[in-house]
Amino acid sequence: MTLRLGTLCLFENPSDEPDRALIRQFVLVREADRMGYDDIWLVERHGDPTLPSGAITALLGHLTGVTSKARIGAVLQPSGRNAVQLAEDLATVELLSRGRLALAADAQAEAQDQAQHKAQDKARDKARDKAGDAGLQALAALRTRLGGTPDGLVPRPSGRTLPAWAMTDQAESVRHAALLGLGLWLPPTLALADLASLLALYSASVSDSDSGPMPLLTRYACPAASREEALAIARPYLESRHAPGEVEALLAQSLVGSHAEVAAQIKKMEADLGLHGVVVVPMSAHFDTAKHILADMVDEVRPLLDE
Repeated sequence: MTLRLGTLCLFENPSDEPDRALIRQFVLVREADRMGYDDIWLVERHGDPTLPSGAITALLGHLTGVTSKARIGAVLQPSGRNAVQLAEDLATVELLSRGRLALAADAQAEAQDQAQHKAQDKARDKARDKAGDAGLQALAALRTRLGGTPDGLVPRPSGRTLPAWAMTDQAESVRHAALLGLGLWLPPTLALADLASLLALYSASVSDSDSGPMPLLTRYACPAASREEALAIARPYLESRHAPGEVEALLAQSLVGSHAEVAAQIKKMEADLGLHGVVVVPMSAHFDTAKHILADMVDEVRPLLDE
């Protein structure tokens, strides 16, 4: 299998017990590393008690200690932060992880956070666009500060250029990511036709064929012995988080079904889209079920991808 398999950690907290949510996620992280996942990503969120992951650099530091093999990364909201402090924190993580660190910026989440208090739609949309651009620019500047010859930065990182992606489904942000040399990371709510359109836009916008790492795609995932068993787990998960009219479309866009069906979906996406990796979100906030989903992706689905 040439496609990288990763998992995206949301620190879901449906029971409003942040201590349990944080600890449970890191137990799953340790298991994912042991299972052989190629990439483990943490998501930065602020002001949402259902996703208590605001202290992203502290969480990354802990991630280095509970993993040893997987590439580790954070989906950041970097604009508006103290650039030197953030660079110092990430340089420390890069050294502790022995070069396993990767970065991404969630342009949409950052834009929504910064624009949410605007009263008028036009002002809100304009603020959102500017905030998204600022997030990508901040990520590109951060990568430059950490890579190459980072003079004056203490601790001094290894100097390698960190792989970095822009998570977005907005056309202007896709173009901006390409111009900045960032890879494109597409969120889980897009149909295949939309994915192909944005990837084509990205490819047309890069200034160099080697600009940016290859594309990543997030997908909700729930493989099982049968499609019926998978749907019985996945449907309640989506129903608790999305409007009724969105559930069927999300199911169609997710990796849900028997092991063979999920493998066939991934094969088709890899062939059609030229992906670098698929990053899965287990469709359960229950520890044992989420662990089982992660294990099935590695033990049952991944071997079928090589057939």
